[in-house]
Amino acid sequence: MELLAPVEEAGQGQSTDQGGGLYAGSATVVIDRAGLDENLATSHGGGMFLTLSDLEAEVMTMTGNLSFDRGGALALFGGTATIQQATLLANVAGAGGGALAATD
Repeated sequence: MELLAPVEEAGQGQSTDQGGGLYAGSATVVIDRAGLDENLATSHGGGMFLTLSDLEAEVMTMTGNLSFDRGGALALFGGTATIQQATLLANVAGAGGGALAATD
């Protein structure tokens, strides 16, 4: 599955688990000129949570996201991330990786 996100901005999303702004499993996520701002996840990935997925992002902003666990802006659990021209600002995680948390 491939998800293309030519969205200008997605914000103020909430999840009672993972991925306040965006959640993807076993997918290829392509983001071009988008923002994920002011999202909340009570677990991992305040802005975005990807599991066994690949991320290709260009010209992306992630600001003011909050995760109660890991990855305030982005949590990547298995997969790869290629990010160019990104701004990760003022993201907060309770357990680690205010901007980014990644595992194999």
